[in-house]
Amino acid sequence: MLDERKSLDVFSVSTMMVLCLLWGGQQVLIKLAAPRLDPLMQLTIRYAISALILGGYLWYRQGAALFGDKTAGAGVLVGILVALESIFIAEGLRYSSASHITLFLYTGPLFASFGLHFLREEERLSASQWCFVVLAFLGIVITFIGRGEGGQGNTLLGDGLGLLSGAAWGATTIAVRTSALANARPEKTLFYQVSIATLLIFPVTFIMGHSTFEMDRAVVANLTFQTLVLVLGTFLGWYWLLTRYLASRLSVLQLLTPVAGVALSVVVLNDVMDRWFVGGAVLVLIGILGVSVLEVLTLRRAGGASRPVSGR
Repeated sequence: MLDERKSLDVFSVSTMMVLCLLWGGQQVLIKLAAPRLDPLMQLTIRYAISALILGGYLWYRQGAALFGDKTAGAGVLVGILVALESIFIAEGLRYSSASHITLFLYTGPLFASFGLHFLREEERLSASQWCFVVLAFLGIVITFIGRGEGGQGNTLLGDGLGLLSGAAWGATTIAVRTSALANARPEKTLFYQVSIATLLIFPVTFIMGHSTFEMDRAVVANLTFQTLVLVLGTFLGWYWLLTRYLASRLSVLQLLTPVAGVALSVVVLNDVMDRWFVGGAVLVLIGILGVSVLEVLTLRRAGGASRPVSGR
């Protein structure tokens, strides 16, 4: 039961730190394999394999009743949004750094909070939370100002695509929370996301001329890790934690992900941090953290557990 979920302990915090490290490394792994396998093709392959595994599991468990709960329409919608998010990420990595794409992707919860404020009464932001939202978006503006003064046009385009990926993620969260998927099992929601995204992204890779690739052991290992660990393992691990611990507490720890992603990008890919990006990133992270912490405090005062949140 929801009211039986626990506060954080050593196990949950340690697990979340591992999950955040893995999530933060996604863009780094894609960037590493990009010279031999296009980012868009990488996402297509890992989604396709995940869809086959999840589809087989769900069919084994539910059979013909799999789509009898009226979630198909919402499932198609979230699949389309995930496909858009993936295209924006892949194309953004073509022009910008992994650290920038990671930061802008993780504006997704801000977009979700902004949209849900107007759609669901119980999701309304307080005045203090709005201040942090404004602060975070001010940070985004600062990072783009820096790119406008010192960056190349293609890099600015990549950052813009990264921001669009965050908006698409936020829209996905809104679609899940305001539809029949709000009460669906997490593996079913993930199946909709990866299966529909595969069907949409696969032809796009050929239309955009990104279908060529060179496979070797390193690329195969990279894709295997992305599929089994990043797509299937971390998502299901995240939802397992949500069944046992308070989601609002977990969501605060989730904010370690963009920090881990930027750090890994600097260490592994030698990404350069200019002062505009660092300053803007700090404001974005403070804004996201502020919104989440205030949510935790509000729920604690109200004596509630928390609402489900999506993981990356």
